[in-house]
Amino acid sequence: MSKSTLPLILGIIAIGAFVLMQVRGSQAATPVLFDGSATTLAAALSEAGDAGRPVLAIATADWCPPCQSYKRDALASDRVAQIAAAKAVPIMLDVTERNGPFSADAASLGVSSIPATFLLAPDGTVLAQATGPVGESELVAMIDDAARAVSAN
Repeated sequence: MSKSTLPLILGIIAIGAFVLMQVRGSQAATPVLFDGSATTLAAALSEAGDAGRPVLAIATADWCPPCQSYKRDALASDRVAQIAAAKAVPIMLDVTERNGPFSADAASLGVSSIPATFLLAPDGTVLAQATGPVGESELVAMIDDAARAVSAN
């Protein structure tokens, strides 16, 4: 390999790495566990009261790379989807737009950084919360703990 081809090869590698980072950082699909979820936090809390389960509320935005990673990883897990469907009322609070439909709900929870995960009692009391992507096992434990707390009351 000559000295003149080295910059070309390094350039190709750099472009490939940039393209890979852009593809990986693109918007993730909404996880299955949020299909058919309540349309407002108030509706989710009402449904949770009727079912005797906690609300699993996730604040996220399309422009947030850690949110997209969270949607692809723990929130896309079959295990999380099964546990959440059985033990919680899931809702995704999309705060992509500053004054969007979930802005007031996110503000009422005090969301200041995303992604944010909340487990709420049917009366709106915060049972658990986390900022940043939560791992699958930790999220399952949070849901289980919140479900036990709600059923104990």
